This record gives sequence, C-alpha cells and structure tokens, in this order.
Amino acid sequence: LKFGYMITTGVMPILDDIRDCEVDLLLGIDPIQDRVDFKVVKEKLDGRVCVWGGVNSAVTLRSTRGVIRRAVYEAIEKLAPGGGFILGAVDALFKDTPSEGVSAFIEAWREKCTYPRST
Repeated sequence: LKFGYMITTGVMPILDDIRDCEVDLLLGIDPIQDRVDFKVVKEKLDGRVCVWGGVNSAVTLRSTRGVIRRAVYEAIEKLAPGGGFILGAVDALFKDTPSEGVSAFIEAWREKCTYPRST
C-alpha cells in the first residue's frame, strides 16, 4: 500500500518531515503559488519520495506557448533526473483553460519526455 500527500502551499519547511514519514508521493509541487525551489525539493527528498506537479495551472490558462514550454522544460530538467517525477499542472486544469494551453503543455512534455534519468 502506498501513501500520497497533497500540499500546494507551505511545503518547503516540512520537506524533511515528509521524507522521514516515508510518504511515497508528494502531490502539488508548485513553483509559482508556493515559490518551491525544485533543487531543494530534490535534495531534501533524496529520491525517497515521488514528486507530482511542477507547473502551476495558471501557466496553461494565461500564458503563451513559449512560457508554457519553458515551465514544462524547467520542471522536467530540475525534478526528473534520477526518476521519481510525474509532470502535472498543480492543482488542476480548469474548464476555461484554452485548448491551446493544454496542447502546448503536452507538446512540450513530448519534446522533453525522454529526459536523462541519471543525475
């Protein structure tokens, strides 16, 4: 049985606790809403907790294709090495999210999805 924990704000001060409590999945890593430092997340969780998120959902709602691509690339480049990362919009895509934003997100993921898994 696996355990997932969702938190979209206030995660940085409790990363050690999340790791030490043996949480399997941390859902809601958001670089905008919570100003999460991806590098610190990777270091503190030390490959022991899978991370899900990486892109704020507002990016797909209001941004250009280039901004969306950069957000997806940054999340993958910083959170994916070593494995244990699931790319996703935090915390949801809304009904008024333009299909162009979703398409740009998926296209950027496909371009980058063969990331190197070694650190």
